[in-house]
Amino acid sequence: MSLKKFQQAMNVLRMLDPNMPMATVSAFVEICQHDDIEMKDLQERADLSYSSLSRAVASLSDKHWIKKSNKEGLGLIETFESEEDRRRKLVRLTQKGRSMKSTIEELLT
Repeated sequence: MSLKKFQQAMNVLRMLDPNMPMATVSAFVEICQHDDIEMKDLQERADLSYSSLSRAVASLSDKHWIKKSNKEGLGLIETFESEEDRRRKLVRLTQKGRSMKSTIEELLT
């Protein structure tokens, strides 16, 4: 993969949020690779603190964590409870997230 392609892929994400933190990018990439991933596993794979991961997930979902900024979430992922154990929180891509994943994959090939 060339750096130019990588930069193009990053620009696609920056169109959604020009100030997107790398922690959010990392979380999104891991969710793209492991749909229906448990938050605990996502935290380990992305190598983020739980608080950083929570902010990233909120930003990527439709519930942005900065309420007073009136900033809406990106709507790329959704969270849900496990059917087996309601204490387990899982994350998956929304249709918009799957579309973004496809766009990025096309740029990188």
